[in-house]
Amino acid sequence: MHITLPDYYSPENVGMIVPKTKDGRVVFMLPWLGETIAGTTDAPCEVTMRPKASEEDIRFILDALSGYLSVNVRRSDVKSAWSGIRPLALDPTLGSDENTSNIVRDHVVFVEKDGMVTITGGKWTTYRLMAQDAVDKISSLPCQTSGMKLVGARGFHPALFTEVAQTYVVPHRRGAIDTRVAKYLGCSYGDRAKAVTDIAEARKLGKRLVRGYPIIEAEVVYCMKYEMCETPEDFIARRTRLLFLDKQA
Repeated sequence: MHITLPDYYSPENVGMIVPKTKDGRVVFMLPWLGETIAGTTDAPCEVTMRPKASEEDIRFILDALSGYLSVNVRRSDVKSAWSGIRPLALDPTLGSDENTSNIVRDHVVFVEKDGMVTITGGKWTTYRLMAQDAVDKISSLPCQTSGMKLVGARGFHPALFTEVAQTYVVPHRRGAIDTRVAKYLGCSYGDRAKAVTDIAEARKLGKRLVRGYPIIEAEVVYCMKYEMCETPEDFIARRTRLLFLDKQA
C-alpha cells in the first residue's frame, strides 16, 4: 500500500528510507511525478479485483514518517491512497508447502519434471527482471530485455520537449504549447509525443483535463487508438498516473 503526498514533503531528487520501523517494517518516501509517494505496508488480505488501502495502513505510514520529517505530517495532506495484492511464492525445490520459512517475497522461476517453466510471485516494480529470468530459463540465449527500448524511446533525447513545444500548431500561431505540458509529453511518450500533439491540433483537444496537471485531452484519443485503452479507469490509472497522484482530481 502506498500514499501520495504534496511535493513539499520531499526535496527534488532526494529520497528517504526507514529500514526498520517500530514493528520491523520498511517505509520509504520518494519524489514522484511532481508529488511525493510514500509506503509501504504489507498485510495479509483476501484476494479481490479491487483492493483498497485501509485507514490503518494510511495512519501507519504517516506515523512512521512523522518522526523523521520537519514537515507537519497531516492526514488531510494525503492526496491518494492505493494498494495492490502481491503473491508470496513458495519455491517447491526448497521444501514442503507447510514450511513457511521458504516463502520468498521475490519471484521464483522453476522447471517442472515435464519441462514446463513456471514463474510466480514478484511485484509491479520488478516485472522486467521477472521476464528476463523466465526467458533466460527457457532459452540458452541471454535475454535481450535489458537493452530493449520501449515504444517511443528510440527518438527520445533530453531536449525533445523543445521540439514538441516549437512544432505544436494552433490556428493562429506555432509554438503555443505550455512548457510543462511539452516536458510531460516528451517524458511520457518519447518520440510518440508528436502523435499526441497531432491529435490535439487536428481535433482541437489541447486543453488540460484537470487544473494543476499536464495531462491533455488528446491523450484520451491517443491511448484509445494506440494503447488499447477501453475505460476511464484504464486511462486515469494505467495510461496516465492521475489516479495515483490525486484521487480528487
